[in-house]
Amino acid sequence: MSCWRVRRRVGKVQVYRSLVVEHDECAGCMSCMRACTARAIRMRERRPVVLEEQCIDCGECVRVCRNKAIRAKTPPAVDLTRFDYVLAVPSAPMLVQFQPDVGPLDVEEALLRIGFDEVVSQDQAALAYLYGLARRILSSSGSGAGPLISSHCPAMTRLISTFYPDLLGSMVSMLPPRELAVAWAKARVWRETGIPMARIGAVYLTPCPSKVVDIAAHGGRGSVDAALAISEIYHDAKPAISQMRRKGELSGGGRSSAVLAWGMLGGMSYNLRRMVQALAKKIGPGAVRRADAADFLPVAQIGPVRRVLDDMERGRLGKVDLVEVMACPEGCVGGPLGVDNPYVARSKTQSCIRKLPSPEVDCDWDALDELFRSGSLDMTDRLVPTPLSPLGDDLAGSLRKMVEKEELTKVLPGINCGACGSPTCSHFAEDVVRGMVTVDACAVPGSDSREEEGRARMRGRR
Repeated sequence: MSCWRVRRRVGKVQVYRSLVVEHDECAGCMSCMRACTARAIRMRERRPVVLEEQCIDCGECVRVCRNKAIRAKTPPAVDLTRFDYVLAVPSAPMLVQFQPDVGPLDVEEALLRIGFDEVVSQDQAALAYLYGLARRILSSSGSGAGPLISSHCPAMTRLISTFYPDLLGSMVSMLPPRELAVAWAKARVWRETGIPMARIGAVYLTPCPSKVVDIAAHGGRGSVDAALAISEIYHDAKPAISQMRRKGELSGGGRSSAVLAWGMLGGMSYNLRRMVQALAKKIGPGAVRRADAADFLPVAQIGPVRRVLDDMERGRLGKVDLVEVMACPEGCVGGPLGVDNPYVARSKTQSCIRKLPSPEVDCDWDALDELFRSGSLDMTDRLVPTPLSPLGDDLAGSLRKMVEKEELTKVLPGINCGACGSPTCSHFAEDVVRGMVTVDACAVPGSDSREEEGRARMRGRR
């Protein structure tokens, strides 16, 4: 991709939901509705409708749709003409999308050759994040306060803020590595070139729609200005990679395993354990004992994550120090906007990590400690609950509709067939009391007089 195309491909970023439904392509199979663990999809006239309030932008519906009728909406043209200097910020999965002989440094070189002015490495930012998290782990381990929740996945943050608001206080409140790395890079470019900060743009190359929405939702308040899907940039970078291979210019090298491990399930926890142990040795024997007892729990995909969060709400994870949650299978390498098979990408990541030094080796402990104490790693925006709308306009109305929902649920068949267009009978009952559908949308005939009487009563209330 030429520099001209880079600067014009990436319109203005606006806040929007990440899904586009092509109704003409939809076969009405209901796979998306059944796969959505946020229960944000309904079928209306055999076509999916997304309830935007409930959608967490995880992209699971994109993954399961056989006809590609649901796709992730990424900015078709990010307006970079207002920038004099454009930074590419490759995510960890972007660095392993190519053949095994292509290393992270080769991918960075290819991005430069297709027109970006500079490629930002997240390695040092990931190292700083790991150090800050290790300090928190060592200070809280064994306190009985319950586990911290670490997630650089915006879909998980939205899941927790919507369905588990009581757990927001357990979320790690540090900036994700991409924001830290871009802020540092912009400041350096400004010092070295004199280009005003407002004229330095950064584009994140992402494997998932949730990060597109997250970056767009910042409305310019974050360091990253726009996002492009890996699937879009891959086909532009591939010819540059091929040319480098023909000329024997591929090095297969990388800097460290810090950011690469971030892209796969358990990778951050693995590096964090090493960081905790290394830091504990510097602090003293008491810290070493705490480090040896530290327990981390990585978990991916919405269903398993929700089961873990349910256990956390019930206080069943008291001995766990940190829960690492990710939306996609195998972690970010399984994002729906990637190109490579997630399991192949994970294998490439593991192979590459084995060749690179671990992040805690030869790190500048004094500089990391100064960063941590300065507070520059911390988020400035507070995470706030975003609960679903209540059933009624006031408390009395909500309670009345909750009773109606329970009554209707009792008289429905309970087979969760989805023929009504709702994922379960319970969700159908809620849709009825919210006025989204009528009780007659249930296609299963009543099996006894009690059920028919209950339905008739609900029809009268509607």
